[in-house]
Parts: sequence; C-alpha cells; structure tokens
Amino acid sequence: MNISNGMRQTHQRPLSWLRLLGLAVLTLVASDSGVDIADAKKPYLPGVGYVEQLVGPISEIHIERDGTPIALALLLPLQTGDRVTVNGAGNELHMRLGTRPQVITAANSPFQIPEIEVPPGFLTRLGSTLVAVGKRLTTQYVHSSVPVSTSSRGKDGPLTIALVEDGISRISPNRADLFIAWDGGTAPYVVRIRGKMNGDIARQEVGDSTRARLTLPSGGIQTGTIQIVVQDSKGATTRKTFDVVSPSALPTTPTELTMSDLPSELRAVLLADSLLQTNRRMWKLEAYQLIAPFADVFEPARLLRDCLEGEPTCLSH
Repeated sequence: MNISNGMRQTHQRPLSWLRLLGLAVLTLVASDSGVDIADAKKPYLPGVGYVEQLVGPISEIHIERDGTPIALALLLPLQTGDRVTVNGAGNELHMRLGTRPQVITAANSPFQIPEIEVPPGFLTRLGSTLVAVGKRLTTQYVHSSVPVSTSSRGKDGPLTIALVEDGISRISPNRADLFIAWDGGTAPYVVRIRGKMNGDIARQEVGDSTRARLTLPSGGIQTGTIQIVVQDSKGATTRKTFDVVSPSALPTTPTELTMSDLPSELRAVLLADSLLQTNRRMWKLEAYQLIAPFADVFEPARLLRDCLEGEPTCLSH
C-alpha cells in the first residue's frame, strides 16, 4: 500500500479476458434484442410474442416493461410480464403469443403477458430486425389514418401504375401469378402482360377494383423486358415496362430469414422490407409480389401493400 497526499491508493487487478468476453456478449445480446444498453445488467428475457395489429390511435394503447413505458410499434417483441393497456371503446391491440392470437381491448385491460412454455426462437434471433421494420410500418400506420381499400381506390384521376417504376422495376421469373395494382380511370378494366413479341402473356378483365392477380403460364415468365398495360372502360390506357431477371440477380436473402421457425407471412414482410432497403425503386414490384398474398390475413402485409401502391417514399426512411 502506498500513501500519497493523505489518500490511500489501491492497485486494482485488471479484468480477465473471460470477464471481458462475458461483458461483450451481454452487450451484443441486449443490443440485438432492442434492450437499452444501460439495462444490460438486468436478466435478459426472450420474446414470447409480438404486436401484430393496432386499431385506433396509438396514444390510447400503452405497454409497460418493469414499470417503465416502452414505445409502441407493430412487430414489437413482447416479454413475459409486460403490461398492456388499451383505453377507449373500439381501440384494440392484436398480438401473437407463441402461436396463439390475442386481442386486448379496454374490457380486458390491463393485460399482463404470460409465460410461454416454448417461446418462438425467431423473436430473440430477429429482435432488432423486428423493431426496425416495425417502426417503419408504424410510421406508415400513423400517416394512413384512413386505410386504403379496394373500393376507395381507382376513383377519378388519371390512370396510373405507381407500383411499377418504368424501365427500372425488376422481378424474379419463378412465379405462378403476378400481382399488380393501379389507380385512377373508370371501371371496368382490362389488364395485359405482354412479352418481347408483343403477344399477351396474361390477360384479365377486372370489374370495380384496381387490383389484379394474373395467372401466368406454367413455368413462370422468361427473363427479359415485360410490358404491363391497363385500359379502362373509356379507352384510357397506361403502360409500364419492367425486367424479369435471373434469380441470381436478386439481393442475397439474409440467413436469419431462411430459418424454418419463421412464419411465412412474417417472413414475407421482412423479406419485402429487406428488398426495399436495398433499392426501393428497383425492387418494390418484387416486394409487392411477396406480401400481396398475405395482405388480407396479416395486417403488416396489408399495410405494406397499401403503402407500396400509393406512396413513392413507402418505407424508405
């Protein structure tokens, strides 16, 4: 022991490499799970569910964790013990607990998230991804106070296909159907997909709707430039071109999105978002193909579908 200026100085032993490694691992786990690094000393709890749908203003829906409010968002991973409160008639929070759906309203609030015997592994593995994508979807939810529906689109205005970036959009060839949407014009419509020799690859007559699901020839469509043509009942016509590219030309799928425990509808939304973050203008038509089949049964997919149909900056922030 040394004495200097009346103060006792002690020699601290340096942290061992094992302790340093343990701290580093704890920090990484906390960061990837959306946990504040300052709270990393708390025991980590795996996710047991996630927020699937919001109904009503988010100011009327609250979640607390360990007595502290946390930011509400779609796809937010939920932990055992979280306390959910919904205020006001008609407001709802839909969640998925394990594999079971659960709806929280003012009538059954506050609701405490129970233990799940076998928590879904993807909630822990994809914690930060779910938080990031969920924030973008929630921003779109807030901006879209009145959800876009089939019956409300296509009324008045010029005939346009905002979903397709002319000469820029790309899709993969291996598909049985092509989902497409447009706006404006006067119903009914005729939608055509035309190939290199100007022949119709697919054709469909559409009534009072501005969406179509065209059945493609067996084996999908060949690579090359494709034209989509939409004509309304008054003869107004709009055309856009896009390229069908080899599957190898698509961005690489993140490994964590290929795991078998990830529900197909959630995988579609996360893959679509990954494409949009890579190059929104180039891949938004491909992203639309992923989520359109789930839009009527999975709220995040519906929100993303409507967003891609009408907003040039959809999920680009």
